[in-house]
Amino acid sequence: MQENRAVICLGSIRANAQYFLSRAQGAKLCAVVKADAYGHGAVAVAQALSGVADMFAVALVEEGAQLRHAGVREDILVLCPPLGEDDVVRGARHRLIFTVSDAEDYRLLGRVCEQYGICVSCHIKVNTGMNRFGFDADAFDKFLAGRLSGRVRAEGIYSHFYRPEDAETAETELNGFLDRGGHRPDIVQMRALECPIKRLRGEYRYQVFLKMYFKADTRGITAKMQALADAAEGARAELEVDPTSLL
Repeated sequence: MQENRAVICLGSIRANAQYFLSRAQGAKLCAVVKADAYGHGAVAVAQALSGVADMFAVALVEEGAQLRHAGVREDILVLCPPLGEDDVVRGARHRLIFTVSDAEDYRLLGRVCEQYGICVSCHIKVNTGMNRFGFDADAFDKFLAGRLSGRVRAEGIYSHFYRPEDAETAETELNGFLDRGGHRPDIVQMRALECPIKRLRGEYRYQVFLKMYFKADTRGITAKMQALADAAEGARAELEVDPTSLL
């Protein structure tokens, strides 16, 4: 039986991340390493990006715990909202940052934190078209008008652009993001967009997910987000990224 083997090029992963950072006008990088870094090895990729990525993102609390056990010290964001009390307690133990995608997620965090006398951080997810998780405009306004917990600190707000390669769609998504709190420095101090970079050389051969975080400077946020979109387009046009795996 033939043995199949994949060789992961960690140096290329690090170089590609540095390339996108160089095009993003001082934005911070959150490297998404969910699903074992898309098969590249979450721990190995996180270690390769040490000193380049400012934080990491995973899908599940157990993935974040794995990175902590491997010695990863950077902030870790869990992209899927907590499913119950166990997720909240375990995530808090490992200093993970939770995603809040609706009012019920926030109430769960607040209730568990009050019960155990702990505090946690979260990033708010708003829906701008991906329709996977996230507040819509009306729900977000109602959420802000409600009672917020002193034990749950909202550090960031983010969305997921599902078609960053299409200028018209991306503009609509950006406007939706800004309308849903992306322009409100009084709500959170960080904001982000997650852009899938696809179709290099006209093929779905390489796929890179980046989440760029911007500090709360209202005047510069649009320009910086546009710079990220330009970096994505430049990657496709100029092919300045390297393949990260060989089969």
